[in-house]
Amino acid sequence: MQIRFFASFRDVVGANELKWTRPTTTLRVLVNDLCAQYGIGFSRWMFDGDEVASWIIILVNGRDYRDIGGLDITLQPDDVVCFFPPVAGG
Repeated sequence: MQIRFFASFRDVVGANELKWTRPTTTLRVLVNDLCAQYGIGFSRWMFDGDEVASWIIILVNGRDYRDIGGLDITLQPDDVVCFFPPVAGG
């Protein structure tokens, strides 16, 4: 699975993209594994309390995870998962 990180997530992880080879059944498992691996720096961007923050964008194969099953969507080894934190510009 390819995981792509943007903006603040990229800074925390230290990479734009990772090839994820660990067994991962759902997006929820992936998010928990990433939080465990990258610690509070990753978690603080990801969560608002106990829930994924509403302003975080997670795309699975170009589709918003909320539109295709939420955190319980089943992931496949050839999926591409992208994480976008809130960004501002002008």
